[in-house]
Amino acid sequence: MHNPFKTKKSVKRLYHPLSNNPYSYRFFEDFSTSFPFILGENDRTKDFFAFEPKGCIAETLLYATAHNNLNYKLEQTISSTMHSLLSYGQAYIYLQPQYIQQKSDKNKNIPVKQIISALDIGEVKGVIKQRIENKYVFYAYGFNGNIIETELMADGLISLNIRELGYRKKHFLHLCKKIRKCDVTSSGLLTSENADGYDYNIHLKKKRLEFLKKTKSIGWSFGNDGLSDSYILYRKILQDKFRIKTLNFIIDKINEGLLTCLHNESPGKLVAHIRNLNYDDIWEEYTKGKITVTELKNLLYKNH
Repeated sequence: MHNPFKTKKSVKRLYHPLSNNPYSYRFFEDFSTSFPFILGENDRTKDFFAFEPKGCIAETLLYATAHNNLNYKLEQTISSTMHSLLSYGQAYIYLQPQYIQQKSDKNKNIPVKQIISALDIGEVKGVIKQRIENKYVFYAYGFNGNIIETELMADGLISLNIRELGYRKKHFLHLCKKIRKCDVTSSGLLTSENADGYDYNIHLKKKRLEFLKKTKSIGWSFGNDGLSDSYILYRKILQDKFRIKTLNFIIDKINEGLLTCLHNESPGKLVAHIRNLNYDDIWEEYTKGKITVTELKNLLYKNH
């Protein structure tokens, strides 16, 4: 039998406040914001997020609710979705259609049709409790921490799971806890300063190397002091590649959701105008001496 109290408790457990860890805050903010600035083309007249072809069904319906704020709405939705995906290992986006009744003027015996006249998009936090026909019973996590039972159209709910990207559910939460231990300013590490033979500079270098080793797969760094230009740029490449992989994953999920929600084989698709850089090729050119460190920096930080 369904236990609402138990379900609400599981939702609060899933969306528990992140620990008071400066690395957690900085990490999740870095990877879930500023996509146009970091990855976008150097064309300020072009929206970073857009639909192809222009004027397609998906764009028209979303514009009916967001109007001139559509690009901002998409950016906010994707940003919050990315934050939840990395923080909690899962995220949901909801496509909410608005309908109008269409009657036949010629034949009154033809049943009234429901036609989608507008479409809204946004991240929703919570868990699916059960499916009843074409709807989900969904326990939504509100801004004030309240848990609200609601019904969502099954065709409009998009589910994302970090495991589809090859990571465990709490991979990045655990990563932030690990790199927190590399902080030489933490109280636990400072107590060792009075130990015989303690050398702060050696200790600092050791912890710095541990930090870089733990984050080497995604290139993230909490400052670049003491790193060579080449290593900084190499890690910048790793960061961008990770951002692009996760961003494309979310965009692909949205496009799959549009197909399902709109029951249309060609509703158009959402795209991100990411700079056309082949990171592997430009890094190879740099390592072979075909481009200088300044030229590589200009390519990677074109919008900065």
